Amino acid sequence: MKFFTVFFTFLILAFCILACNSNSGEKNTSAVADSSNAVKYQLVTDAIKLPVEMVTASDNTDRLFIADLSGKIFILKNGHLLSKPFID
Repeated sequence: MKFFTVFFTFLILAFCILACNSNSGEKNTSAVADSSNAVKYQLVTDAIKLPVEMVTASDNTDRLFIADLSGKIFILKNGHLLSKPFID
């Protein structure tokens, strides 16, 4: 039983190494060459402590609903944070 466990562990380890190093002889040219699809980050507000989620409004009113770690939901409308939380 011990031999089988050691053999099986070695087999899985060997498979993982081979799978990670598999190279079919082709050079990987699919690196990020096209920057038009790149993700860009932009700070929208720094007034909310520990934001955990952000959702856009589905009614095209240019609002963002931002939830923080304490459970409060804030509204960012036209780039300005409303003074009172939407849900406190």
